[in-house]
Amino acid sequence: MMMIRKEKAIIRFAAPSRNQLKEIILPMFREVCQDSPEFPKPVFRAQDNAIIFREGKSTESRIVLAGCDDSESIERLRGTGADLAIITEAGSIPRLQYIIKDILMPQLLTTGGKLLVDSTPPPDAGHYFNILCDEAIAEHNYAEFTIDDNTHLDQETKEAFIEELGGIDSTSTLRELFCKR
Repeated sequence: MMMIRKEKAIIRFAAPSRNQLKEIILPMFREVCQDSPEFPKPVFRAQDNAIIFREGKSTESRIVLAGCDDSESIERLRGTGADLAIITEAGSIPRLQYIIKDILMPQLLTTGGKLLVDSTPPPDAGHYFNILCDEAIAEHNYAEFTIDDNTHLDQETKEAFIEELGGIDSTSTLRELFCKR
């Protein structure tokens, strides 16, 4: 994990809203860190809206969190170099192209950093996320995971979810469970 291997690593992590981001990333980090005694326990520092690793040490690394629900929040993603930028649920972010091209990509230039973008397909076929998917497919940098790839669900549960979303041919099922754009 980059936060351990690289001193003073900076990761920018964005989601559609600040609340959604905390619901996604904080529980994930608690789960990852609880089983690893040698893993430095991350600290969430609200005043910085960041998860800090090795707090107070010269090797301190951080994950800077930002919601994308308003212009002020989006601008919090700005900074100097970043080692990694992650955008989750990108299909729900209206200004996605601006965030990627104007804010995050320039931060990755000097570090050789990477950009990871994930999402369920957006309901709007013209959303910028779909353009990113087409580019990623053409460059062989695309991964897709459907409900059938989830090994934690039994067939009965999968069928119940499909039924709940309107059946196998419903728009919601195809988009949410089978990644159809």
